[in-house]
Amino acid sequence: MTNKPEKDSLQETPRILVISGNKTVRRSIAAILQAQEYLTETVETGKEAIEKSKSNFYNLVLTDVRLPDMMGTRAIFEMNETMPPMIKVIIADDSTLPKAVDAVNDGADACILIPTEPEKLINLVKKGLKKQENAKRFSEQLLAQFIETRTKEIVQTQRQTIAIKADS
Repeated sequence: MTNKPEKDSLQETPRILVISGNKTVRRSIAAILQAQEYLTETVETGKEAIEKSKSNFYNLVLTDVRLPDMMGTRAIFEMNETMPPMIKVIIADDSTLPKAVDAVNDGADACILIPTEPEKLINLVKKGLKKQENAKRFSEQLLAQFIETRTKEIVQTQRQTIAIKADS
């Protein structure tokens, strides 16, 4: 299911994927995020999520610890890697909290315990997107520095080559 709220600015709308075997959880989270004008897609299984990640970019993914076909952690770590890295959030309940903590220790960015207040979910998403935006800026700065340094190297090499040819 895809729902894209209309947006008047040219700013890119963050894309979020919600993975849950529970239809109510999928719909509830999607509704909360859509109310905040995030482009939100939902899938039921890890396999669907992995397939979607091959042709779509997602800023953030929220997944149940356990999905109908695999562990949610397996799904998010098998999804296509993006640059800047996609923010990975584990959805847990009391029975799956220890697994969610393990997932965070293994590289997920955060976990959220459900049921939760919509404000907590929104704040977690905003925090994750801010982290991704900072990573994007840092990557852009590194790339700009690399290009500047490499350009100087090339220009210097060309000058040396011209000087050598002029001396010959």
